[in-house]
Amino acid sequence: GMNGYLAKPLRIGRFFTAFSTFLERKDETKVKERKTPLKLEGINIQIGIEQANGSEIFYKEILSEFKDAYGDSPDIFEKLIKDFRYEQLRMLCVDLRGISGSIGAEDLYKLVIEVIQRLIMIKYELLPIYIEPFRKEIAKINASIDAYIKQ
Repeated sequence: GMNGYLAKPLRIGRFFTAFSTFLERKDETKVKERKTPLKLEGINIQIGIEQANGSEIFYKEILSEFKDAYGDSPDIFEKLIKDFRYEQLRMLCVDLRGISGSIGAEDLYKLVIEVIQRLIMIKYELLPIYIEPFRKEIAKINASIDAYIKQ
């Protein structure tokens, strides 16, 4: 049988809540008092923690996984554009749209939405202008993740 479901778009907080319903443990990862800034360059920590069901520890894990998975994505992004591999670029941007929204990377979210729109409108000639902004945004996020996790 089925005991629950998760609707798309997947929200990390709902994902965590769905699993915690079936796990018999106290959630000791909730943060009551936060001494960290709510916004670092490229990341809105408050949104990210809210998406992680209020768990700062879980949020830090998600950030680490983001950096491992997408920290080097600017090189891939550029190569996909230069090699005219637009379907793979679309898939990368769709993945990034979901995860950037979940971690509070609002500027990256807006950037990948624009790229997706250009792909949908078949405006491929405009894609190269996004290479450098994408590279800078990922660099900002990587630096902020490092700073935040070290706190």
